[in-house]
Amino acid sequence: MTELNEKIAQIVQQLPGQIAVLVENENSHVVFQTANLHHQFKSASLIKLGIASFIKQSANLNKQIKLRPAELVPGGVLYHLEQRTWSVHDLLDLMLSVSDNTAANALINLQGRAATNVWLNQHYSDIYLGRYLMEQTDRENYLSAATAMQIFQEILSDQTDFGKTCQTALFNQTTRSKLIANLPEGRSYNKTGELADAEHDIARIFKGKHFFDCCVMSQFENWEQRRQIILGMNEIGRLLYQNL
Repeated sequence: MTELNEKIAQIVQQLPGQIAVLVENENSHVVFQTANLHHQFKSASLIKLGIASFIKQSANLNKQIKLRPAELVPGGVLYHLEQRTWSVHDLLDLMLSVSDNTAANALINLQGRAATNVWLNQHYSDIYLGRYLMEQTDRENYLSAATAMQIFQEILSDQTDFGKTCQTALFNQTTRSKLIANLPEGRSYNKTGELADAEHDIARIFKGKHFFDCCVMSQFENWEQRRQIILGMNEIGRLLYQNL
């Protein structure tokens, strides 16, 4: 066990609730992992990585989409803007950079939730799109840390216009309170997710050509546990950047 592995393990062992952590370096070597990488957590907004991957197969970036009234939900900026027609390119960017839920729903509706979920199940394990974003239903969206990492790395290695669109959005991610909270700006790509009982973050933390990819997914019971988990994410991110 390396010194970095030991330090991450010490942080994770002190965290409450259920935690899944996966860290890999630029050579795809596992630096640290917990035993529950395939546990399916409520995905929160990390499901948007899967939606983005599906869109690469199903839509032209220049396609214009008129938002339907039913797609307009809180979370992001589209909900309160007057403009109703957007390109797939812009919807992808908004879904990933400001985690816009209306953009996510519009992209799901290009083929429909059922068809999107079927495609995701055919291409990835441990993922399930059971509902639209902000939909009030007893269905849920699920994702594991292992699958989140797989999709995230595929997006970051994609050299097509789709990949570059997503990479720009992830580079300009507006939520910086978790893994990348203690990093200088311009040193990461990331996507977060949160629910009342879940806090997730996945990030590529880099310095020059060297980087670590890290995914942390969690489930907890109360807001004190939430605070401890976010502080743990802050420390893991700082530690990874320090070791580049």
